[in-house]
Amino acid sequence: MVLTEKNGLRILMPENKNNVITDIDTETMRAQRLYLGKNDSVENYREIDKDTPLPDDELSAEEQIEKISEVFADE
Repeated sequence: MVLTEKNGLRILMPENKNNVITDIDTETMRAQRLYLGKNDSVENYREIDKDTPLPDDELSAEEQIEKISEVFADE
């Protein structure tokens, strides 16, 4: 992973273009670029292949978008 600072922001990106950044706890988040918060740490993330499947008990990105759309449709 590559950590850079730009205009006071800490930006975490994968070293390899075929990889993404994921969270260590659940491995459900996938990102090409991650902006670290003030109290966040690089140790909370790791670089994985972008084709790594999500854990079975989690929704895919498409399913998450559908679920969010359903919630906002009710408003």
